[in-house]
Amino acid sequence: METDPPKLECPFSIGGGQQFTWKYGAGANDLAMIFLAPNATTFPYKGYNILLNYAVIYSQLLNAAGTGSLTVTVPAGYGGTWLWSQVVTFDGMGGPFVGASNVATTLLMN
Repeated sequence: METDPPKLECPFSIGGGQQFTWKYGAGANDLAMIFLAPNATTFPYKGYNILLNYAVIYSQLLNAAGTGSLTVTVPAGYGGTWLWSQVVTFDGMGGPFVGASNVATTLLMN
């Protein structure tokens, strides 16, 4: 279901070898990018707090309902690592910035 502003759900903690799933929602057919960062530092942009030291780990066009997801297997050996995630959206392919989700915090465990 479409959400404004974008919303993000992911686990607070997860162990190595388990499936980690990001679920997110925004506008129908928006381009969504998952940002992953090593800390929670943000900067203000158009009324949203955007993760500062991010890497884009995935992008996709959301479906007609405005939802998307990504599932990966957490590698072993990263216990005690904290990650910060966020979804940032754009109006279709190459369109203007639309919004950013909450920043989610996840602890990787052994």
